[in-house]
Amino acid sequence: MKKMLIAALFLTSLGSAGGVFAQDTAEQPAPVWRMVYYRIKPGQAQAFWNDFRVNGAAIFRMAKEEGILADFMLFSNPYKAAPDEWDALLMLKYDNWAGLDDIEARAGEFYLEHYGAEKLQTLEAEREAMREVLSNRAVRGVPLP
Repeated sequence: MKKMLIAALFLTSLGSAGGVFAQDTAEQPAPVWRMVYYRIKPGQAQAFWNDFRVNGAAIFRMAKEEGILADFMLFSNPYKAAPDEWDALLMLKYDNWAGLDDIEARAGEFYLEHYGAEKLQTLEAEREAMREVLSNRAVRGVPLP
């Protein structure tokens, strides 16, 4: 009985320490990553990767030069455990949550500059033919002491 009480107190103290840690780190500035997971449609891998190399990289570089993005990275998943897993992961790094404010409007300027108004009308349909967005989420880095 005494051992169970000690174990319960120990676990309780760990739980409260975790809460304090979370509160402390929530106040510290940390980057925010927007993560977009894609599944490439059959036969569209070359078109998908070429689109990112030519168009995505250009737009993300413009956003980085303007200070909207802190960084960007693109990952592939060559060892999928199941056919419905993601093929590509786009990670966009912002300095903080405020970096996501009005992001569509600010990014729209780069898309318009890069593609032109006429091309923007068909762009989404072309991309939907190449890939499917599985998940689009934002996560915040947690600074460790």
